[in-house]
Amino acid sequence: MALVLVFATCVGMAAAAAPPKALMCKAGAKRAVIGGRAQCLRIGLPCNVRFNTAKPSYTRYGFFCASRIASDPTTLFRVAQPAFAPSTCPGLGSPPPESMAPGFRGVGASPFYVGPYLALDPVATIWRYPNQPGLLGADGWSVKFLWYVADEAVPARISITDLDTGQPIAIVVHGEARSREPVLEPATAFAFPHGNWGSYVVFPHAGCYRLDAHWQPEGAWSLVFSFGR
Repeated sequence: MALVLVFATCVGMAAAAAPPKALMCKAGAKRAVIGGRAQCLRIGLPCNVRFNTAKPSYTRYGFFCASRIASDPTTLFRVAQPAFAPSTCPGLGSPPPESMAPGFRGVGASPFYVGPYLALDPVATIWRYPNQPGLLGADGWSVKFLWYVADEAVPARISITDLDTGQPIAIVVHGEARSREPVLEPATAFAFPHGNWGSYVVFPHAGCYRLDAHWQPEGAWSLVFSFGR
């Protein structure tokens, strides 16, 4: 009887000392050790920016912790660049004159200007993504855009259409909800200089796009451009 008890006790000790099962991550996630803890990293996971530079860091595994705007929570983005910007989009050509809009360097003509935070090719209308590192979210690459519409032309409705799918893409204007065809209203303009709006635009992939703007009473502006690296 004593031998049985000893054997049972030994078995129990061996079970307690067995190593834990390795963490298994689902497809699309990457197993990592961050802050001494194993976890599955994926786009959109809540994160802490201090682990961008820790050892090991998020970047070691191909991720980066950031937020698109200051009021957003920090989440993980995949470190990745878009494909090359195409040069054969239907309708791709010279844009309206590149001008100094009130408050920023923009492309357009009075009363409407746009200022994307992209490397602009003024001849071929190819707008290249310059961010280092490139940050890919679940819905694509976000790019800061500034808009200007003269007071007499407000409100203005804007949209950017993916020519590959025919669908408008997301534009998030500061002070407004995410939209595919936002309206630039006086209430959401910067206090100074008046007529400026900040936003970010989410590009799902490198490709051909068309920007359309309509303002009162009957003004309109359209531009085909390509986006990519």
